[in-house]
Formats: sequence, C-alpha cells, structure tokens
Amino acid sequence: MTSFLRHRGPSSWTRLHELAQRIHRGLGLTGLFAVVACGGNSPAPAPIVLHDTTGAEYQYVCDQQPCSIVPTAKSPALTCTGKSTSWSYSWDRFFTIVVFGAASLERPVACTTSTNCPTAPDGTVYVCIDRLCQKPGSTGNVVKAIDAVNLCQASDPWPSDCGTAFLDDPAYGVAANKVLAVCPSAQVFFSPSDAGSPDAMCSIPPSCLQP
Repeated sequence: MTSFLRHRGPSSWTRLHELAQRIHRGLGLTGLFAVVACGGNSPAPAPIVLHDTTGAEYQYVCDQQPCSIVPTAKSPALTCTGKSTSWSYSWDRFFTIVVFGAASLERPVACTTSTNCPTAPDGTVYVCIDRLCQKPGSTGNVVKAIDAVNLCQASDPWPSDCGTAFLDDPAYGVAANKVLAVCPSAQVFFSPSDAGSPDAMCSIPPSCLQP
C-alpha cells in the first residue's frame, strides 16, 4: 500500500480515501482497517468461494473479523517483486474484489444464485441480481461513477504486474473515458485537475456490463 502512495503521489490519497470509504462504509469506524467485534462464541461461518467478473476465484474467509479475501490457485497471478500488495473487497451497491498495492483496481463479484454472494461485515446479505452480487432491492442502470468504471472493466483481465498503478493501466483509461463521455460530472482519474466526484450518479455506458 505504501508503494501505491509513493508511486502516484497526492492524487493517490483521493483514490485510497475513496476505496477506504467503500470498503468500510457503514461500519461507523475510522481508519482503513476497522475491526468488527465477533458476536459471542458462535462458530465462524465456513469460507465461501467468490468469482469476479473475469472468472477469477477467491475464498471469502470470516474465521476472524474483518473477513478477508484469500487467493486460490484460480486467482490472478500478480507479479509483485519488491512491492507490497494485498487482496481486499469493498461493498456499496455492488460487492467487489479489490487489489491494493501499486495498483488499486476493482472487479465486481459475479453470481448465478444468491448462494454465490457474501455477507458484508456490516451485516448486509448480498443477493444475485442480473448476475452480480448486489444489495437487496438494487435496480436501474444509474450508479456511482466508480461503479460505472468497474462495470466497464468487468471483463478486463487483471494486470499481471501489480506494480502497474491503476491510472497507468490502459484498460482503466478506456473504461474511465467511456464513463466521462456520458457523465462529465464524474471523477474517475483522481488528479488535482479532476473536479468531479467519484460519487456522481451516472448512467452506465451502453457498451458496458449492465446490472
């Protein structure tokens, strides 16, 4: 994570802050890695297998809180020589897989039934709606700007080098510009000159995955 901040400079703080808000939204706690107290002596739920929209596989493990993403043999093979990286997740309307490191990228969690979807640390039980794990009751194709970018990148493979910052990933630029074309108020490049907001509500570009 430190290498990500060093690589991108001040604009990285905006992206990191946005991801921190998304990852821990609803917990009412400050800090990037908030701890959720375990309830009583109830047994930990069994790990569940998650798949993102690229087909990559992970385990969602909740034997301690907060829950964690554990890569499997079918997770992306990231080259991280000399760099620190970690898998994580975020939740808002969509539950997404996040890789932190020099890159900070997200891919939505895909599903065929609601049993493929996780329960977020705030207790939200995600359900399968239009092949994506979403909050119950989610409808429509107007979403937050960063969610629109993630949907436009849904089928893009993860970069093989986790030292590639998300702003330097050509596929991210293509997806971000698609969103900007239909939603000029969006903040998607996280630079000092980017005056929009990552929470701007945007229509999903027609060529992108529709929820």
